Amino acid sequence: MMTMRPFFSIAALSLNVAIGLAICGSSPTSAQQRPTLGYVFPPGSQPGQTIEVQLGGYDLTPDTRFLMLDERISMEIVSPPGPILYPGPPHWFGPRALNSYKPYYLAREATARLTSPSDLPTGVVYWQAVNANGASDPAPIIIGDATAEVSEASLRPASDGGRLVPAIPIVINGCLAKKEEVDHYRWTADQSGLITLQLPTDCLSQRFDAVIQIEDNAGNKVLDVADPAHRGICETFAVTKGTEYRIALFDLDYRGDRSMVYRLSLRYGPRIIAMLPPSVPPNSRTEVRLFGYGLTSGQPQLGSITRTLDSQASDFVHAIQTDHGPAGSLHVTVSPSTWMVSPDALLDPKSPGPGRLDELPVSTLPVRFAGRLNNHSGYGFHRFSGKQGEEWSFDLRPIGRSHIVSPAFSIIDETGKTLLFVSDDANVGSVRSKWSVPQDGEYSIAIGDLSGNGDQGDAFYQLQINQPRPDFELIAPSKVETFIGADEVKVGKTRRRGQQQVGVLGLDIDRIDGLENEIRIAITGLPDGYGCPEEMIVPEKASGIDIPIHCEASVSAEPTWIEVSAESIPGKSVSSETRKLNPGEGATTDEGLSTENVSPIQRKARVLLSPIMAPPVVITPKYPDGARTVNRGATYPAPVVIQRSEDFEGPVELQMAAVPDRVRQGIYGDPVQVPADVDEAIFPLVIPEWVQTDRTSRIILNSVVQVPDASGTNRYLVNRMKQRITMNVEGALLKVNDQPVPYLLRTDGVEIPFTIFRSGELTGPVSIQLRQTSDAVMRFHAQPITLQPSQTNGNLHLKAGESKLVSGEHVLKLMATGSRDGYPVLSETDIIVIVDLDQIVSR
Repeated sequence: MMTMRPFFSIAALSLNVAIGLAICGSSPTSAQQRPTLGYVFPPGSQPGQTIEVQLGGYDLTPDTRFLMLDERISMEIVSPPGPILYPGPPHWFGPRALNSYKPYYLAREATARLTSPSDLPTGVVYWQAVNANGASDPAPIIIGDATAEVSEASLRPASDGGRLVPAIPIVINGCLAKKEEVDHYRWTADQSGLITLQLPTDCLSQRFDAVIQIEDNAGNKVLDVADPAHRGICETFAVTKGTEYRIALFDLDYRGDRSMVYRLSLRYGPRIIAMLPPSVPPNSRTEVRLFGYGLTSGQPQLGSITRTLDSQASDFVHAIQTDHGPAGSLHVTVSPSTWMVSPDALLDPKSPGPGRLDELPVSTLPVRFAGRLNNHSGYGFHRFSGKQGEEWSFDLRPIGRSHIVSPAFSIIDETGKTLLFVSDDANVGSVRSKWSVPQDGEYSIAIGDLSGNGDQGDAFYQLQINQPRPDFELIAPSKVETFIGADEVKVGKTRRRGQQQVGVLGLDIDRIDGLENEIRIAITGLPDGYGCPEEMIVPEKASGIDIPIHCEASVSAEPTWIEVSAESIPGKSVSSETRKLNPGEGATTDEGLSTENVSPIQRKARVLLSPIMAPPVVITPKYPDGARTVNRGATYPAPVVIQRSEDFEGPVELQMAAVPDRVRQGIYGDPVQVPADVDEAIFPLVIPEWVQTDRTSRIILNSVVQVPDASGTNRYLVNRMKQRITMNVEGALLKVNDQPVPYLLRTDGVEIPFTIFRSGELTGPVSIQLRQTSDAVMRFHAQPITLQPSQTNGNLHLKAGESKLVSGEHVLKLMATGSRDGYPVLSETDIIVIVDLDQIVSR
């Protein structure tokens, strides 16, 4: 149970260019497949624990290294990545299948042992994978609190479905492994009060739109919530002692896959969503107002309570107790900042909100506002005074688990004219801007949420208005890849923000409050054999830089960590209006602040440097442009052309690509080993009976070869097929049918009659047997029989197996197997067997 989440798709070069690049070795093909990560199961752990987890990833090779980015956690690989895990049925049919243009990937899993220290704080940590093909993006693992954790499979099944929750609090680690799967849980409340449920989004697949429904034993709906925005689910609801409750957890579109893991937590007590003021001074006693659900009424309603906190010198965690139970732990920020809390924020959520704007107090700048959006208008309002020429910096962001998902603010003059409107266009969850006061006077600021959630009364914000302080953020990638032995990449003068390419370290600079200085970049930790420019300067006002990084052919394919440092070069920084407010001690000029007034600003980042090897093999389908006709239930022997570079003569393994071209609908093929002297091979693709006939099916393969690096270490190089194996699917060559009636198992067994229909292309015998599913392996047994070409009917004798029978209805698989051109042709049908233990006297 588990798997991953998709990260990227690589565009293919034209075949002639790809072959030329692979053969000359001076530059790689763009189809080289780096590893990608998707999931961990269980998706979380607790401090002080040692647990075994399954790491799910795509295009993983036996030599893939797994790294924990938090050095406090040790990761020991128990077993390397295993075979490709093909998803089994059910598969989508009809319109759902046609619209499945983003299919799930084919995962491999490695087993790892994670050990975390007892003082590890709760939150999210990250892991990463790297091999000679490149490095993955990081993926999360959740570190939870000291709550009992169980896996879905370890919970005892209920008699009429679902699994029994033994006690609350609890964390359930589960997975929606199959399409249309719904996970059911049930428990009986041992006390009356509130329960807080949480399903964090950190461990969820990007295509997991979670839905949670809860009913009591009378069928009353207690909770019905969906999370299509992938913000996570956190809800509080009331329960009654002695009442049974049932949870249904599923995907909004009833999808399922190994990657759809989840971490569901249940605990008794209310839920805190925000604290005002949002920070407390260090080493002080401060009275704060806490907002949340169930804090005052004991019902799932928004309310607030007052608490006095004894702060420390730095941020700390404080457990909150209420009259209605524990409300969890609160992370408290420690800061010397003082806040002006809006009076409206302290009112009851049902109050009518603010009156006239001119009745609000007028603040002088600088100021820090904290408040709550009114649940009638969806806005928070403040007033302030300003003088002409003053320049101010505005920083707006939500507080706690606020429902502000698209913050925005407007500045309005005394006539009602909007002078400035700023919104979260970058979708980063916060808003920042500068503004110059046009003339002396009083101004209003309106704070809102463009997502439409700000009128619920549970959206809290903090707005800091300060004099501009020139600054910058260094935005570095999690990895930089460079090809071993390749020429240095030529980069342009202008960087395209957010983009990365092999052989180039792309850095973005987020300039704050008018910083225009040049920024000097330095890289430390480069091993011998690597090179980068001697001088790396981000020009004035520029938003980033591309830095070529190359390595010599003598470098081994071992990854390493490098440190990137960025430092502002004193020079022009802020406008003349800002200098009027804060001229500093040194002299100024019309061009900007003098170097005596501006201290260098320094930022650092840690980046994984991954050297990669160019793959020496390119594979293409023999018939790339024309679709070949294939049959349901049959095997298509797809011919593949293999082209090796001049310096490689070794064997090649052909595999299904983890990242598909489109939904597979169960089409699969086992890996094929191609000897060194063969340049054309057959890759058998099994076409299931349920594949649609009104669409074209396309399959992508990977080539995998072993090549030693400069140190002599064997590396596995993966390259994606150029073009696609294209197929037009037609009807089945073989079909097995049974009578659509249930069969009652008796002491001496039961006869299962069947009929087969076959195409004239199937001239040989057809075998009929019970498919060995998990239920059929031990509980039932049937001796296979063979029908000769002249036979179409038969009976399969089914009897009890060696394992203990269970009363009830059992759905088994009857499988027919024929052959065409040496490849199997398959057909299956369901049979229903009813077991009544009272009628089975002996075995």
